[in-house]
Amino acid sequence: MRVAPVFAALVGIAPSVAHAEVCDWLAPPEIVQGERRPVTADDLIRIRDIGPPTVSPDGKRAAFELRTADAQTNTYCIGLYVLDLADGGRAIQLDVGGDVRISGYADFGLSAYPDGGLQPSIPRWSPDGTSLAFHKRSHGVDQLWIVQATGAAPARQMTMSETDIERFSWSDDGKTIVYSTRPEILRERERIGAEARTGFLYDERFVKAITPPWPLQAPAEVFALDLAEPIIREALPDEAALLTRAVSGVDGNVASGGRRAWLEPTMFMRDGALWAIDANDRETRCLADECRTGVQAVWPSLDGREVRFLRNEGWAGGGKALYRWRPGSAEVSKVFETSDRISHCQPAGDELLCLREASTIPSHIVRIDPATGTISTLFDANPEFAALTLQPARRLEWTNDLGLEAFGDLVLPPGHRSGQRHPLIVTTYRTRGFLRGGTGDEYPIQLFAQAGFAVLSFDRPAEPNGFDFETLDAWFHANNVDWSDRRSVNSALEAGIAKVVALGVADPDRVAVTGLSNGASTVEWALSNSDKYAAASISSFNSPVCYMALGGPARADVFREKWGLKGLTDADAHAYWKPAAIALNADRVRTPILVQVSEYDLPCGIDTFAALREQRRPVEMHVFPGEFHLKWQPAHRLALYQRNVQWFKYWLLDARYEDPIDPEQYERWSKLKEEAGL
Repeated sequence: MRVAPVFAALVGIAPSVAHAEVCDWLAPPEIVQGERRPVTADDLIRIRDIGPPTVSPDGKRAAFELRTADAQTNTYCIGLYVLDLADGGRAIQLDVGGDVRISGYADFGLSAYPDGGLQPSIPRWSPDGTSLAFHKRSHGVDQLWIVQATGAAPARQMTMSETDIERFSWSDDGKTIVYSTRPEILRERERIGAEARTGFLYDERFVKAITPPWPLQAPAEVFALDLAEPIIREALPDEAALLTRAVSGVDGNVASGGRRAWLEPTMFMRDGALWAIDANDRETRCLADECRTGVQAVWPSLDGREVRFLRNEGWAGGGKALYRWRPGSAEVSKVFETSDRISHCQPAGDELLCLREASTIPSHIVRIDPATGTISTLFDANPEFAALTLQPARRLEWTNDLGLEAFGDLVLPPGHRSGQRHPLIVTTYRTRGFLRGGTGDEYPIQLFAQAGFAVLSFDRPAEPNGFDFETLDAWFHANNVDWSDRRSVNSALEAGIAKVVALGVADPDRVAVTGLSNGASTVEWALSNSDKYAAASISSFNSPVCYMALGGPARADVFREKWGLKGLTDADAHAYWKPAAIALNADRVRTPILVQVSEYDLPCGIDTFAALREQRRPVEMHVFPGEFHLKWQPAHRLALYQRNVQWFKYWLLDARYEDPIDPEQYERWSKLKEEAGL
């Protein structure tokens, strides 16, 4: 067994204070001063985001990460906080500093590669509730840190791993922390470096034309950190099992008082059955209709006699409801229903601690009484927003041509008068919780409204073929037949726009669409099949070349052989791809298109951009370096907000800003308008 000492100097290491110069405003102010004013781009960027809270073993405290950003310095400030649940929601800072953790995903045999999303650290309490272990990123690696829950001493870095610490768990006695990492990744990178001398083989390791190739998946290795000495060693089999049975601490099955409640694991995305241990210690299944679909998380009561569960329900599953069920009973009772976003719940005594956000209220920590449904705010991370003017949202509901339910949130400009029609901007592709900037947070809904636009935050309908499939490949294949999913989404989009127009608040001749990822595909289909859109902004293009070439050979084989997409040389390839790709419709697409693309997604857009420019179509593209599929840098987020607002003001309202983001943009845009004959 390999054993390594934790360096003595490391034990007393001071907490990281990276970006401390922008951390003065990480903690929420106790008193909000100043007159009421409209929300600004800086307000949206500086929102304090709360990571999933975890409750202490005694149920009296909760720990969570708080993160905020600064566009001027292009940095984040990250802190670890503990909240006293009995002391009026008083929170103290335990640690500050570290770099943001970029999320990623592993597929097609590759190790996890970044997608640009920000991944919060989820702290874990020691069994005695005196300490917290948490992830903290420094010098490009996620390390394991420990801090006293009282904040009496600085946090200590406990690992010096060369590869990311992934999962970790305390032992039952609190004397050991077991964690996993992937040292083989280093050897994979060394092999890639050696291969560079003779040229890389273009194979399944390539994705989005990135060079060098990405490392293949490496096995996780499990280590144990003995805290007393301290030393790091290979974990024993029973210690390694701790990582498998560890409760995540958020939205998971929970054991309580010897009684359990759980969701039966299922294949793919099918709904799982709700089970519990009844009063006679027998496993029993909830047979009520409400238990069959949409159940997200379950918890037994403190005495184990009752099960509480959170469920997606309402129109298109756009709402949340809390239910109570007594195992053995055939009925359930609804505690409350809301269109707010409720997430990351876990028991705190006999109550639930959750994150909650509404269309005009950022995420905050609440306590829910499952007996009465009473919801009380414990921690408001952004009290300044109570003094900001945000336009209210109205939930609209409709169906598409297949009868599938869809919905959206309508936001109107300040001072809207009855009978007044505004240019309409549609953001995609989800509208859940705080209306920030659509999926990907690039299209600022409140800033659009302030600029004089009506905004429809559109939530795409469920896939037309449902989820009754054994595998992901089968599901994708079914929804790609004759582009059934894309046609369904487009039908819902057009029906939603028609509903807003019928309300008399939108001008049908001045409608714009926006989107990232799945939303970008929605925009491509819309522009390729209709000339009704007066402007568009898109975060990436998705041409046939992107799918079948730039994704690399492994993806192309799967897309063609398992997902049913047509290959580039198939006889009917052009006819198949034409309705889904602007690149094949450049001769007829006249809509002005702004493209703000990441460096990572750029290869997927160059052929479409070139085709549009050849046809003298009004398109402008900006490339953001160091960004992945999702753009994470605060300075870039500010530029995205500003340019999107100014682009739509120009094309939909024929208006110019005195201080544009780019002094030469209006000269370029005027030339685009002239060349396109608009």
